[in-house]
Amino acid sequence: MTPDADTTMLTIDEVRARLKVSVSTIRRLVRAGKLPAYLVGGQLRFKPAEVIAYVDGQRVEVGPLTHTAADLRESK
Repeated sequence: MTPDADTTMLTIDEVRARLKVSVSTIRRLVRAGKLPAYLVGGQLRFKPAEVIAYVDGQRVEVGPLTHTAADLRESK
């Protein structure tokens, strides 16, 4: 790490609040290797840039719509 590198680390609760998911979801992502985490003093910590990279990797490519909301209601 370079001396001028940002050393800010996020807590699990800060990540939870930013992603608007539960703590158990964050832990599941970490266990699955999808969200990098670090143990600091026995607590999970996250680099902001890695949280952003995770979110960026979840982008959904939208294609042409092949159905309408009415079609979905009718299929139930």
